[in-house]
Amino acid sequence: MSDTDLEEQKYELLALKEINGEETIKVYVKDSEKIEDLEFAENNSEFFKQFRCKSNCKIGGRLSVAANLNDPLKIFWTGQKSEVHEFDIQYMPPILIEFAHPKDYPSKSCPEFRICCDWLTGSQIDSLRRKFQDIWTENYSCVILFIWISVIKDELLEVLDINHNAFNIDELVKFDTASASPVEEETKMGTTKHECGIVQNFDAKKGFGFIQPDSGESRQIFFHIRQSNL
Repeated sequence: MSDTDLEEQKYELLALKEINGEETIKVYVKDSEKIEDLEFAENNSEFFKQFRCKSNCKIGGRLSVAANLNDPLKIFWTGQKSEVHEFDIQYMPPILIEFAHPKDYPSKSCPEFRICCDWLTGSQIDSLRRKFQDIWTENYSCVILFIWISVIKDELLEVLDINHNAFNIDELVKFDTASASPVEEETKMGTTKHECGIVQNFDAKKGFGFIQPDSGESRQIFFHIRQSNL
C-alpha cells in the first residue's frame, strides 16, 4: 500500500464520518491493524472473512444511505385478489453499501463492494451495481465513495427506472399459497404503536410496513425491519 493511497483512503473515511455523521458509517480494520487517524475504526476480521475479499483488504466498512425524495413516492402492489393497494410515502429505508479497500485504491483498483437491500429486487441491485462500476470507470484513480453515496441520495429513482414517482413492490409482497397476503395479515395483527407513529400494513414474514406519523400527516414512511443495521 503506497503512502498516497493510504492517506487518500483515510481522508475519505474521515470526511464521510464528519459530513454524513458517524451513525451512517462503520469502519473496520483487519487483524488488529492500527492505522493512524482511524482510531475510531473497529477491529473486525470477521467482516473481511464474510466479505471474501479478492484482494488483501485491511480497511473496509459499511455505509447506510437513504434516498432523498423531493416529492411523495407512491408505493403500490397487487393483492391476492388482484386488488391494488397503495400508499404515499416521504421516506425510504436506507441502502447498505459494504466496502473493502484494496491496497492500491484509489490509484489503480476500485473498492470491492456489495449492495445490501431487502426491499430491492435482484435486478434492481444489479442495475445499481453496474452504475457504481460505470462511475468508477469514469472516475478512475479518484476516491469514489462520496459519488456512490450521492447516486443513492439523488439519482436512485432514475437508476432504478422508477417513473412518475410510482414504485411497484409486487416482487416484495409475493405470497406463498399456504400463507396469508399482507392485507390478511393486517387483520390479524392490527396496528402497532411505534415511537414515530402507527405501524400499518406490516407483514411479519416479508418484514416491511408503513408508519403513519403521529403528526397526522397523510404521507407514510416505508420501512423494512430486515434491513441490515450498522
